[in-house]
Amino acid sequence: MRILTVLGLFLLLAGFAADASAGWSKVGGKDKEDGSQLKGIALTSDDGKARLFFLCDSDKAAPQILIAHKEVIGKATEPFRVTYLVDDGDEQVHWFLAKGSGKTGSFFVRYPDDYEERFGPQPPPFSPGSNAINPDYLDWDRNIYLTVVHDFLNGKVALVRIRDTRKQNHYYSFILLGMKDYISELSACYNTPKPLPAE
Repeated sequence: MRILTVLGLFLLLAGFAADASAGWSKVGGKDKEDGSQLKGIALTSDDGKARLFFLCDSDKAAPQILIAHKEVIGKATEPFRVTYLVDDGDEQVHWFLAKGSGKTGSFFVRYPDDYEERFGPQPPPFSPGSNAINPDYLDWDRNIYLTVVHDFLNGKVALVRIRDTRKQNHYYSFILLGMKDYISELSACYNTPKPLPAE
């Protein structure tokens, strides 16, 4: 948390100016992997070198969260960490999976134990005595995705660190004001997350 906080203060004190391309925009199209329809919003960092995507994918119930920047993060399917700090909140650490050329990654829940303090213990993935997916597990997993979107939706500034697979850190600042103007783009897959156990 301290690393990102110090970075944020440095950027603000240095008069870190927003790039003309920074801000929210609508995005849409088809998933290159399976052809499903995508619709959502993208946020460009202040320096124009990184983007966050919040998407509704027609074949997925939870919002899809992606991050991209201009350098290779890792080989496709390699996991990497993304840390963010929204306003004065707690630092959040998540895992993304590198895709395609390795400059983009998609959010996923890698270690359930890492989420227990904030979201409670992970329910069993399968319903007792059957091969059916446990609805409580699906709700728990989806609520994590919803909460990440909610963190950004209700903030003013986010400081984000991408730690690539070579253990190099890349820092970005995002201005979050204005996201609510585009939230209707996520109406198919986003709703307010359930209250968290710690709240």
